[in-house]
Amino acid sequence: MVHLPFKPGDRASVVEYQSRMFDLQCEYARKPTSQGMEFELVLVAGYSNARPPLNEPRPRVPPFVPLGTPARFLLVEPLQTDYGYRSQVWLARLATTGADVDPDVTLVFKFIIPSYTQLPEYDITSADIIMGLYVFPEVRAMKEATAYKKLADFQGSTIPYFFGMHNVTLPHGEVAYLLVFEYIVGPTLQEVQAQIDALDASSLTTKFWNYEQYIGLFLEAVTTLREAHDRDAYHCDIKEAHIIVDENNGHPVLIDWENKDHSLSGRANEPRPLQAQVWHDMQELLSAFFDCRRHRTRLLQYTDSVPGLVRFYTL
Repeated sequence: MVHLPFKPGDRASVVEYQSRMFDLQCEYARKPTSQGMEFELVLVAGYSNARPPLNEPRPRVPPFVPLGTPARFLLVEPLQTDYGYRSQVWLARLATTGADVDPDVTLVFKFIIPSYTQLPEYDITSADIIMGLYVFPEVRAMKEATAYKKLADFQGSTIPYFFGMHNVTLPHGEVAYLLVFEYIVGPTLQEVQAQIDALDASSLTTKFWNYEQYIGLFLEAVTTLREAHDRDAYHCDIKEAHIIVDENNGHPVLIDWENKDHSLSGRANEPRPLQAQVWHDMQELLSAFFDCRRHRTRLLQYTDSVPGLVRFYTL
């Protein structure tokens, strides 16, 4: 059950919430999230042992971390902490020692901090919530967690391993929602494309100079996205920076699922999958992969020539 921090349509309630968030922003400025901070968590396995739908064994084994028991984790490196983003992202490692843990395992901590996110307008209404024009921070975190749970059998291949959503209290006293993921070492699709177009032979991305290797990434991303839509899960923010290329195994890994499931019509009973989100996701995926000059023409010819490749993706 989600606790609503303010009442839409009640101006006094919204103003009080905004004032509280501004105060927390000031407190955060004095005590920001920083390197060396520790958090105690009980991680849960968000992945499934079922055979992955890509018809092959998982290329990546789950990180060796304690599950179902309290463990302390240390923030070691910021990946995204500037204002203007919807979350803060850090790398974290185990602070707990022992024979049954690997202290070198690195995880991704994604903090959704209410005062750090978009604040509601004074005149926000219940209709704005229904239409998805504003999403409560806790709901935003829950929607993302739900997407990873629905794609549990893709984790370890085209989806990162997920270790649950956790409520944590930050040093400035605010409760934040923390999502914990596998850390995937690899370039973004944008970095791969830049190296392909520059014929940069400094990394493993040389294999993606080959069109067949590149289109293999695209087709796996399409398969993952189709299955997500069939399960009523939506990415809603696909771009090159949100596709990590697992170079060693040749897989695209889709991260940062927003999973907005609001109908543009505002009708709660609209048939699923929601065609607006489906169309939006696929157009963004096509745009992301077409952004490689070396392979763009052949990829465009391929997508135009294969019947049913982009099924459902017309309005």
